[in-house]
Amino acid sequence: NGFNKELIEEIIKVDTKKKIGLLIAADHGSNDNDMFKILKEKTNMELLITDHHTIKYYPTYADVFVNPLREDSTYDKSISGCCVAFMVIIKTYNLLFKTTNYSGCNELLPYVAVSIVTDCMEISLPYNRFLINRGLRVMNSSKYEFWDLLKQKLGIFKYSEIDIGIKIGPLINCGNCLNNEAVVYEMLMEDDFTKLEDLINRVMELNNYRKLLTNKYATRVIENFTNDSVVCEIIDIEEDALINGKVASNVGGTFNKPTVIFTEIENDVLVGSGRGIVKNLNILEIMHEINKTDNNIFLKYGGHEGAFGCNVNKTLFPKFKELFNK
Repeated sequence: NGFNKELIEEIIKVDTKKKIGLLIAADHGSNDNDMFKILKEKTNMELLITDHHTIKYYPTYADVFVNPLREDSTYDKSISGCCVAFMVIIKTYNLLFKTTNYSGCNELLPYVAVSIVTDCMEISLPYNRFLINRGLRVMNSSKYEFWDLLKQKLGIFKYSEIDIGIKIGPLINCGNCLNNEAVVYEMLMEDDFTKLEDLINRVMELNNYRKLLTNKYATRVIENFTNDSVVCEIIDIEEDALINGKVASNVGGTFNKPTVIFTEIENDVLVGSGRGIVKNLNILEIMHEINKTDNNIFLKYGGHEGAFGCNVNKTLFPKFKELFNK
């Protein structure tokens, strides 16, 4: 959700107890300049914003703004938010230690690889392909107990990019879907092997529940679908779950069609998650075209070539569906 008011309030609370010198953000913040202004007015912290999402206007209250979608950026545009943050780490490492030997950063490569695959980046690009291969090499090296134990638990013989997309990505994301991020965070950070197995088991149970919910709602959409060019539906989720994106991936993959799944989060506001599905289709460009046609439809939206999120006024949903199909 970017730097919303709740997050800003929490950051300011922390700053009052122990002054923050530098705040680093990854994978969001490109369009949160108003929130950065509040931080600057109420604290003395510097802001380093790293992101890869669409830029409506530059966040002028950020001290540093790194985003490959900047007009003055010469980097490849199809890299994940995690990858952008990793590149900042690599550059910092280079400046601090005066070296181009980045072996000290190898431990981070699996997470970069996971983010490239699961965030729908173009994996055939040489830069992404290189990082995925390096990440897989580390995961399969038997140097890190976490990746070895996870491999056993998931029944994987040797990690591949398919395993990342089908097994690892959904496992890591299930906490976000079910409002239980803490247990996944603990699993990723735990260095006590005796505790790690229990944490992996707990996350796997959580992910199994997420799978049940995803299949339940995807089946409803699939059974009621009429043969439009795209899939664009509102679903009523009884549970407290944020599984729009998973349902969109499931349904879109079934029909091989661009898909957006909405749920109602409050009166007359729909939150949607979309997936491009079809190869070489830039779904974010389609959202830009819809916004150009009628800039009243989106309360907010953002994303990248393969996936996007948006909030839409419920009364304008039929217009959105018509334009998306067109």
